[in-house]
Amino acid sequence: MSLPHTHKPFLRSLADALTGAFLKALITGFVITLMSLPAACASHSGQGRHAHSILKVQYGLASWYGSELQGRLMACGWPFNDHALIAAHRTLPLGTKVKVTNLRNERSVVVKIEDRGPAVHSRLIDLSKAAASHLGFVHRGVTPVKVRVLSVPKRAQKSRDAWPASRDLADARFDNSVR
Repeated sequence: MSLPHTHKPFLRSLADALTGAFLKALITGFVITLMSLPAACASHSGQGRHAHSILKVQYGLASWYGSELQGRLMACGWPFNDHALIAAHRTLPLGTKVKVTNLRNERSVVVKIEDRGPAVHSRLIDLSKAAASHLGFVHRGVTPVKVRVLSVPKRAQKSRDAWPASRDLADARFDNSVR
């Protein structure tokens, strides 16, 4: 069964719409989505109840945050320093060291997760301006990256029940008692 002649212009315009920039954006989005899918969990080394839930490699978009937050307290309780090699991640334990690789130019930098974020949900990690400079994307603002976990702090490898609640972390700086 063939389509009537009147439908062919619609099909041509649809084919034209699927070429060029639209097709490139569609493919790029699809590739980033595929890269962001959770990898098979490979860490069942018995390092604690939750150690297996930390993905060793993640793919996504990185952005950077800088001067406007200079001096403000981060989730770890320390003031933000945009000259330090630090980052914000939603789920990795604070103190985790990760190697971030810019997939556009293959530059890498090791940073320490010291804050929570990024605020933009489509992004995987927020880097300090110094880290973004090492990766060569300060002028772009956003770049696709690979994040590989290098080390997790010892207390993150234990049961999370032993951790203080996040609201207590800011108060812990002023409290001399041992938790």
